[in-house]
Amino acid sequence: MAQTQVHPQQGPNPFQQMPLMGQQTPQQVAINGYLGIDPALMAQITSHVQRPPNNASPAQQLAAVQSLFDVLRHGGTLGLRWQDGTGREPRSPSDTLRARGGDCDEMSTLFYAAARQLGIDVSGFRLSTMTLVSGGARVEHAPLLLEMGGSKYIVDPVMPRIVPVRDFNDATLIGILGPYFHLSGQGPSAATTPVTIQDRNDFTGAADIASVELLQRAVRNSLLGTSAGTASARRDLERIAAIGSSTPIITRQRDTVAQNLFLAYFNGADNAFTGGARGAPVVKGYSDALAIIGLVPSIANANEARIYRTHGGLGLCFKSQGRPAEARAEFSAQIRMRPADPVGYRNLINLEYGLGNRQGAIAACDAALQGIPQGPDYNAIQAFRAQLVAKGTKKP
Repeated sequence: MAQTQVHPQQGPNPFQQMPLMGQQTPQQVAINGYLGIDPALMAQITSHVQRPPNNASPAQQLAAVQSLFDVLRHGGTLGLRWQDGTGREPRSPSDTLRARGGDCDEMSTLFYAAARQLGIDVSGFRLSTMTLVSGGARVEHAPLLLEMGGSKYIVDPVMPRIVPVRDFNDATLIGILGPYFHLSGQGPSAATTPVTIQDRNDFTGAADIASVELLQRAVRNSLLGTSAGTASARRDLERIAAIGSSTPIITRQRDTVAQNLFLAYFNGADNAFTGGARGAPVVKGYSDALAIIGLVPSIANANEARIYRTHGGLGLCFKSQGRPAEARAEFSAQIRMRPADPVGYRNLINLEYGLGNRQGAIAACDAALQGIPQGPDYNAIQAFRAQLVAKGTKKP
């Protein structure tokens, strides 16, 4: 299982309320794009599991859960197996089924996605992420917990059976999971080191489940330092942003991914710009960096100086490419960001002057003199304005 942890967010069964394909909201498209299992793969499941009837009783719902468990558990009907996820890209539900296995959270998410697609009531499910610790042993795990018909169950596809429990307290989970993972502290002959649960977080709802699973993949790919990894992480970030979860841990992880991607785009473009490049690759890199800010505005404040430089760099690239309207828009964005900073005004003044637009240059000077504090820059712009009025030619 991967490291990402989340908090619960309650909600109704989102699959059962899902509109027809043409009526889906961007959030639903993003959720179903991740949790929706490919039809050909889903047919492998439905050939063994019947959908519960409309208005199914809790007993009928639980029977469907048990039937699905027998198909998708480790060593079940379809031959799925637990597979270590270390060092590889986290798998979607479809990919987990296609690969005939995955790590614990991948198998649990596959089960949840399949139940949702079968029309099983998933409102009582939660995915519980935790680290079981005993002495020097640490096991990261992510079972599904289910409350249905007034009873509680551990529905863990890594385990051989569904386990009824009295509650979902840490002590209860330790009592079931500790011995299963051969951790000490259980049984009369066990070592004296107790088993504890650390970093436990439970969450429900398709929005948070899809978000946290997408985040695991996005975090990993955003750190690869490859163009393919960056592109994949950006696609997942776009989905996460469309889902729009407000769960704090999810938003923090989302911001981490966004920051990684912003820096990847910005640093690549800015290094090339500093080296004298002004062509399409620099424009694309700077534009991609701004697109990440558009997706996740919460990281804008931490990157204010870089964003300011990005607008200036884009403007100078556009200017060198003979694209004055776009250059003007970028320099104007600089001025809006820092009304008291002379750099944006200088860029705009020089653009207008270079285009032979003397009145536009004078107007840009006037705006600068109203915005920046008095000092050397103020005096230089004031002197240049006087030259413009007198049809001078020296740039500020």
